[in-house]
Amino acid sequence: MGMDILEKFEAFIRDNGLFHKEDRVLLAVSGGGDSVVLLDLFIRIRYRWNLGLAVAHVHHGLRGRTADRDEAFVRDLARACGLPFFSRKVDVKGYSKIHRLSLEEGAREMRFGFLESILNRIHFDRLALGHHANDHAETILMNLVRGSGLRGLGGIRPLRGRVIHPLLCVTKEEIRLYAENQGLNFVVDASNRERRFLRNRVRWDVLKELENVLGSHVVSTICRTGSAVAEAEILLEYVSRKARRRITVASSRNEIVLDIYKFLRYFNAVQKTILIQIVEDFFFHKRHVRSTEIDRILRLAGEGKSGGVVELGDGVKVVRSRERLAFVREHPPFPRTIVRVGQPVNFPDIGIKFRSTLLQWNGKEEILTNDKNMEFLDYDTLPLPLLLRSPRQGDWFIPLGMGGKKKLQDFFVDEGVPNYRRSSTLLLVGGESVLWVVGHRIDDRYKVTGKTRNVLKVEIVTTG
Repeated sequence: MGMDILEKFEAFIRDNGLFHKEDRVLLAVSGGGDSVVLLDLFIRIRYRWNLGLAVAHVHHGLRGRTADRDEAFVRDLARACGLPFFSRKVDVKGYSKIHRLSLEEGAREMRFGFLESILNRIHFDRLALGHHANDHAETILMNLVRGSGLRGLGGIRPLRGRVIHPLLCVTKEEIRLYAENQGLNFVVDASNRERRFLRNRVRWDVLKELENVLGSHVVSTICRTGSAVAEAEILLEYVSRKARRRITVASSRNEIVLDIYKFLRYFNAVQKTILIQIVEDFFFHKRHVRSTEIDRILRLAGEGKSGGVVELGDGVKVVRSRERLAFVREHPPFPRTIVRVGQPVNFPDIGIKFRSTLLQWNGKEEILTNDKNMEFLDYDTLPLPLLLRSPRQGDWFIPLGMGGKKKLQDFFVDEGVPNYRRSSTLLLVGGESVLWVVGHRIDDRYKVTGKTRNVLKVEIVTTG
């Protein structure tokens, strides 16, 4: 039985291209039977595949001393296998309360947040999780009652991004027999029986009853159905990604803007898939996309008025602005930051950097730029100190090419800058004077002329 699972495990890895020889794989190990078997199987193929392995464990802070015991057990297990070990204790209750999540959702978000941070820190290729065929079937049933659509009915993907599930090819019973035959020790999590968690109710009440009524083969039947749905969903995702590129007007780390009229020309299934993809991008796949959220966004696109908003939480919202549908991550006002010429100013939260360079100019060559994120100013005319900040009530300037002053709010209206983007526009100011509305226009009083001798080049660059 043991070698049967090992052969099945390797065949599943090859058939689904879960990783390659010489890859580095981080193993998420809770200490339970499933993850201990996952670790044992990877140890057995380690040298054949020339893999780099490490173990990560998340202490959810929910079960007191038993959770401390689990962490110590996994640490000792990793040490016995000669593998690097990473762990973190997280406050799931506090996090879930702040973000208005169930304990299950909060635990999932915090777990993935930690595991992905380790994956990035140690530059590993894959994150392996111990979900098996029964988990796959439970997930499909849970998503069925949630109304999750095709994506939910496809269940757990063997490979999604860098996350792999190499045990989906075996059942819970096969894992139990393998652990028994190999003499593997593991810990038992009593909370796996607690009915307050939805998955446990599906596992012990729903799936168990289905097996009693229809036979033990019901798990494999549900999994086969999920795989068939997943194949259709992969095609739908491919079509939707191509469509998304055609309808995207603007795309950055904190903003994605769609053309509503082009969006509405596609089949409903494509529309929904595009929206799911975008929401997942904004939340870095850390949480489930709820069908009610997608329905609200669809109504906003199809029937909503300009200025309508759908709040998704954590500062992410969807705004309708005339013929545009914008997904926006709000950020706090820019801190009032002194600019020292030649020293860059970083805004890592939104992925931009401000740079300033002093240049000498003889007044003969033209200084031109078609880049909206780069401008040139007459340095000797600038009021000091130079600062970067967010817009304030009452801000005004003289837009380049105009003879009189204009309120910043009126300028935004004339330029067609949507409401949701105005508060997040960066200003370069000198004293109290607005010198540059970044990405839009400089003040006419500080432009480069034939009398200019020192030019200040200012620019914004993206940092990822």
